[in-house]
Amino acid sequence: MKNSFKLLLLLIVLISSCRSAKESTEAIKVRKISPKTLSGKIEKKELHYEWYSSKIKLDYSDSKLSQAFTANVRMKKDSIIWLSLTGFLGLEGGRVLITQDSVKIIDRLNKEFLEYPITYLSRYFPMQTSITEMQNILSGTNLLRGREIAKVDVDSYQYQVLVFEKLIDIDFWIHPKNYTYNEMRLKHKFENQQLIYKFGNYKTVNKHLLSHSRKIEIENGNQQIFIDMEISKIELDKKLSFPFEVPARYKKTG
Repeated sequence: MKNSFKLLLLLIVLISSCRSAKESTEAIKVRKISPKTLSGKIEKKELHYEWYSSKIKLDYSDSKLSQAFTANVRMKKDSIIWLSLTGFLGLEGGRVLITQDSVKIIDRLNKEFLEYPITYLSRYFPMQTSITEMQNILSGTNLLRGREIAKVDVDSYQYQVLVFEKLIDIDFWIHPKNYTYNEMRLKHKFENQQLIYKFGNYKTVNKHLLSHSRKIEIENGNQQIFIDMEISKIELDKKLSFPFEVPARYKKTG
């Protein structure tokens, strides 16, 4: 359970249901579109912020652990990710601080302080481990930024977007009217790693449609992980603090 909890703390970095408010695509006639045109339409919908905060209720399960948690998320764009993880009784079990080059974890359950280079996350996930990439995953936006679309198909009343990178293949399913994300799949070309990220319950926050219900499935070798998330209290551009004090008695590992 100890190792599963540490993995969970790392997973919260990447994430992370109400009745869905996402507009149905069933009655929409989807017309063919070029990669360049679709990329431009998605870019116009990108979320721009300096400060971001939210609250995430999540259910996590793997072969060793099944538990509900709440994560409070704070971010400064391209700079810091801060998370506080609490359990059923509202007691903090862990705190995470991500910068451009490191991942730091206060594990209060095991009274440990862990520190890793940011590239450590690549052991678990088939994706780049830059802080910008992780912030996009957490906010559920800007996921195609900086990526070149190789092909666009029409798939069941939505657009399927294919992106080919050096180490991973990425598929996106995009709403054909509001150009929000329905689903993202990342698969490592050489390792047995896959991540499936599903989005729903879009609500307007500061004139932007943001997903408030998400599901994540991760395959890493023989390990499978499932996470259901309900996001609330999303706030943009309110200045935040990032308290992170490590008790002197905690053992340092990592």
